[in-house]
Amino acid sequence: SYFVLHMEYFLSEIILPESFTDEELCNVLCFWKEKYAFTDGNCITDVVNRDFKCDVMVQRYPLCCGLLIKLRTGLMRVEKRSRCFPPKLGPMQEFDCRFYHLVMSFVDSSGRQIVELYFNYQSLLDTTIELSMKSVNLPAALQRELGNHLLILNHCNESSEANCKHQLSFCPKFLVRVHEYHVKVQRPSGAFDLKLESHTMEKLDKLSQLPREICSLCSGCRQVYCGPCGVRMLNAEPLLPSRITLPFDILLLLHWQESLVKCTGITAAPLSQAGAVQWWPWSKDKSPEDWARVVGRLHPDNDVLLFPAAGAVPAELFPWGRQEEALSEALRGLRLHTPEDRSHDHSSSSRKWRLVVLEGSWNYAKTMAAQIAEYRRAQGLAPLPCVTLQDVVGQYWRFHNEGHSAVSTIEAIAHTAKAAGMAVADQDDLLLLFRLQKLRVLRAMQAGGKVPKAVEVCGTGLGSWKDLATAGRAAGGELT
Repeated sequence: SYFVLHMEYFLSEIILPESFTDEELCNVLCFWKEKYAFTDGNCITDVVNRDFKCDVMVQRYPLCCGLLIKLRTGLMRVEKRSRCFPPKLGPMQEFDCRFYHLVMSFVDSSGRQIVELYFNYQSLLDTTIELSMKSVNLPAALQRELGNHLLILNHCNESSEANCKHQLSFCPKFLVRVHEYHVKVQRPSGAFDLKLESHTMEKLDKLSQLPREICSLCSGCRQVYCGPCGVRMLNAEPLLPSRITLPFDILLLLHWQESLVKCTGITAAPLSQAGAVQWWPWSKDKSPEDWARVVGRLHPDNDVLLFPAAGAVPAELFPWGRQEEALSEALRGLRLHTPEDRSHDHSSSSRKWRLVVLEGSWNYAKTMAAQIAEYRRAQGLAPLPCVTLQDVVGQYWRFHNEGHSAVSTIEAIAHTAKAAGMAVADQDDLLLLFRLQKLRVLRAMQAGGKVPKAVEVCGTGLGSWKDLATAGRAAGGELT
């Protein structure tokens, strides 16, 4: 029986295509239902092969998890592009029916027997949706393993009935690897708690209930503050702390995929002294002039990059006070310019350091940091000094797998400011708007909204691996 525990769970080699083309999917759908209507003017008539023979011209694959996921993704893409329109009437108008026939066209003979015996239209689609949701909660390497995993179901009392609800089963050792990954990326207990003094919670409650107002500078409709302008809204002013004097200025390099309104780093602008926070766009396609303006203007005597690059100095050890004799050995290798060499707009030694912060995801930030270093090397410019954080745990609800020290932008700024000598009370004030964002997320979650992936890394609902991982360890999947 297909439902008996198999000794071989995975395909011996990767044989699935990266994706199924629109032509492949449309040809199969036309074969199964000639009543499908195809749009004119978008090359659909060129895509469809009217002489297509499904039994002869389609490559067959084993019934594995990756096949189901890829076919569902492809069908969703085809429909989103309006390449294929189902008839208004008839059994083929439903997505689950079209998906069923796609699967039956692409699986091998043994897979077809399994689908016919144990699945109907809806149960096959439900199983695939569950696989897709589980795949989201895995890293790329485990997603590839899942794709090559044969579709295996636990024994069902009504196994002869295609209408019964199936339970997925996986290789015990695969489940152990999944569990170990989730343990590795799970934040420490209590990381997402919001334990604040009563007067702070009361202030956050009042801020969360304020109406939106029109920004006096950009005319945007904002609640509490306008990040791009650094402006506080009038109703929020009495509830916000006095503007903080930072131990350094801040330059945010905003990745083109990020929104200035939603990013956390810009919350420093309305909480700090006017002009202390600037931002420059990090555009997708940068001209030589853009590179010179954004990266070429940075100066190693005035700008310090917040990034854990090779040779980065712990923020606590960096000479924020600018005493030349206090430079650490890690900085002495950098070529420092004399005052006569300085011709930049942020170059006076009497001014503060400017902290250059990469506002983007960790993957984006890695690319940005590498591009900055490469451009400066190619142009013969001195490298920027870098500072890094140690022994910090982030409370950001955005998921990443870079370790607990990979905090949000505003958390990184606040920790660096404390390392540079800022008072703890000022650090708390600097995180006020971040905590307001966090309060909104937690309340939405408590009200039944979506649980952030960073809070429950093993997934929730159909996407959860929690019970399966437990079952895998119980089945003897521990790795030696």
